Amino acid sequence: MGGTSFFSKLVSFASTLLLAKLLVPYDIGLMAIGSLVIASIGLFRDLGLSRALIFERNDLDEAPNTAFFLIPSLSLGLYFIAFISAPFIASFFKDQHVTLIVRVLAFSLILSSFGEVPATLFEKDIDFRKKSLAEASNLITYGIVSVFFAFLGFSYWSMVIGQISGELARLISVWRISTWRPRFRFNKAVARRLLHYGKHVVGTGVVHFAIRNIDDAFIGRVLDKAALGAYYFAYQIANIPATNVSNVVGRVMFPVYSQLSKDTYDLRNAFFKTLKYTALISLPLAFGIIALSREIMIVLYQDKWIAAVFPIQILAVFGLARSLGSGMGGVFMAVGKPDIMWKISFLQFLILAFFLYPAVKLYGIIGVCVLCDLSMLFSVVAHYLKLKGILKNSHRDILTIIAPIFVFSFVSAAIPKLMAGIFLPRYHALSLAFQCGLMMTLYALQLLTYDKDLRESLRDRLRRTSISTLKEKLLQ
Repeated sequence: MGGTSFFSKLVSFASTLLLAKLLVPYDIGLMAIGSLVIASIGLFRDLGLSRALIFERNDLDEAPNTAFFLIPSLSLGLYFIAFISAPFIASFFKDQHVTLIVRVLAFSLILSSFGEVPATLFEKDIDFRKKSLAEASNLITYGIVSVFFAFLGFSYWSMVIGQISGELARLISVWRISTWRPRFRFNKAVARRLLHYGKHVVGTGVVHFAIRNIDDAFIGRVLDKAALGAYYFAYQIANIPATNVSNVVGRVMFPVYSQLSKDTYDLRNAFFKTLKYTALISLPLAFGIIALSREIMIVLYQDKWIAAVFPIQILAVFGLARSLGSGMGGVFMAVGKPDIMWKISFLQFLILAFFLYPAVKLYGIIGVCVLCDLSMLFSVVAHYLKLKGILKNSHRDILTIIAPIFVFSFVSAAIPKLMAGIFLPRYHALSLAFQCGLMMTLYALQLLTYDKDLRESLRDRLRRTSISTLKEKLLQ
């Protein structure tokens, strides 16, 4: 899952950089509004049924068929809501282009709904190879199609076409890979049970969505589309640790935690391992973003996206905190307590809602970035304190995992930055390449020197690979 996600997100990241080159902030701001509207409506697409289907332990035959009947029906209704409300949404954002964008993008809700159940069954069976292939087809298709049409001059419509094409590719991939086929059977008792569990999940999802997107709504309304475009671009770059790590961790570990939920010792050990490997990736990525964002923006775009540099650096903290906290939700859902997530997330939303307007008015997008950091740090600490009561761990356990990786990441980012500033020209491709290479080298050396388990794991993997290669050659 991680390997495929890395490759597909690499394509997605490259397409984002290319789109930023081919389009203007206004185009990206318009797409941000359209995506915000569709994502907000899409929160109710399955009413938490996919998570409930993974948790379900009884009617393993009836539940998928019941969910397959419900999810497309809900999505069809949501499409008509989006179609009817599009002019009012355009009026709110003071741009009539939004009407047609929303109506076209809403079709993606219907496309994705027909592949939801087989994709969820991949997760339930912990068959993430199939799941990741379907997700990769979506992102790769979106990247290629959107860049192609942007090159042809389709402006913001290039991203709209890319989004629809990506969902269609995902739908085709899911059904080509899946061996499950629906039977048109609907069980009312199973539906009630799935919806009962799903209500807490969808409640948490709604609040999380509001937390992640209320800032876009305020900036789009109070400031202008160019400011929203700069903020949206900064958010995408700064959230690389969260989108590339937390999405994988959250989706993979929930079904794993569900199978370990009856044994606190096993569940605690699984969470600690998850946290360690999440930190190994997220911390150096976050420090790298903070250290290199200005060079990257100037080398690639000159002054075009210079307004996004400081927001990227501030929001890197947000992305890091979100990534490190990504495994906690899976534990709460696995032990049957998704309501904990909803309560904490609602408090986080209240903090944002109360302070967001003065932050936008007084300090613009910088104020919003700082507020997002503070609210996310509150959420992670609150979730951790609740999790500590379930896992029965000490604070020292967490510090032992996080502290060394934090130090290694800081050193790996600081030394190349200082050396490049002394010996190389500023804001030059050579300086950027030197810093990236030295950062990765220093980080790898520190980790291998400190972490005995990692060294042994790497040595064992290399030994197995060499033995396998030798066997193949002998057979040939």
